[in-house]
Amino acid sequence: MKFQDLTKTDKSILLYMETRIVDFGGFLDGNKMNQADLESAHFFKTSGVIEFGRIPAKLLEAAKPSTYWVTFTNEAWELAHALRRERSLRPSPARQVLDEYLTASNA
Repeated sequence: MKFQDLTKTDKSILLYMETRIVDFGGFLDGNKMNQADLESAHFFKTSGVIEFGRIPAKLLEAAKPSTYWVTFTNEAWELAHALRRERSLRPSPARQVLDEYLTASNA
C-alpha cells in the first residue's frame, strides 16, 4: 500500500487506531468512529495491513467504552510513522509563533 494513495479518512482512522494501540491496547471506541472510518478500517483489514474486528458481546462490559479491536502489521506501523512525520511538518499556530520568535532572537 502506498502512502500517497491514502485518503484523508484513511489517514485519520489509521492515526486514531495507532493512538488507541499505544494508549489503550488496541481497543477502539466505536462512538468516535463514523461509517467512513469503519469502511477504511475494513479496507485496511482486507488489504492485510491490520487485523480488526468487533469485541464479542460477552466481553463488552470489560472493554467499555470500546467496541472494536485492532492489531497493526509492520506495514501499518510504517504507514502510521510516515503520517506522524507528515503531520509534524504542519506546525500549530502557537508553534509557528514560537519558531518565528526563536528565529528572530537568534538573528
